[in-house]
Amino acid sequence: MLKYSPFDCDLADVNEDKLNLLLSREVTEGWYVEFKSQLVLDGKKIAKSISSFANAKGGWYIMGVESDNKTNRAVKIDGIDITSWDKIVDQINDLIIGNISPAPSFEIKLVKLESEKVVIINSSCYL
Repeated sequence: MLKYSPFDCDLADVNEDKLNLLLSREVTEGWYVEFKSQLVLDGKKIAKSISSFANAKGGWYIMGVESDNKTNRAVKIDGIDITSWDKIVDQINDLIIGNISPAPSFEIKLVKLESEKVVIINSSCYL
C-alpha cells in the first residue's frame, strides 16, 4: 500500500479541490511524485517512472500538472483535453502492463476539472 499522499486521502477521493493542494502545499517532484503537463502515451517513459515508484515506496505519476523547471514545484493545473481519446485509462493501463514485468500494483484515476479537461493520476505501490 502507498503510504505517502500529497492529497491526504485515497486516490478514489481525489477531486479538483484536492488537486489544488499540490499548489498550496508547494508539492515538488521527487521520490514520490512526478508531474507531466501533457498526456504521455509513450510506454517506455511511463514504465520507467512507474517501475521506479513500484521498486521504492510507491508514488504518484500525475499528467495535466505543470511544474517549475528550476524548483520542480507544481505551479499550474491545466489538465488535459482527452475528448479525442477513446478509453484512455485502458490505453495507459495497457502501456504499463505491456512494458513492466512483473506488473506492479497501480490504480489510474481521471479527475475532471471545471474546464472540462482532466488530470490523470496513476498511483503505484510496492507489494
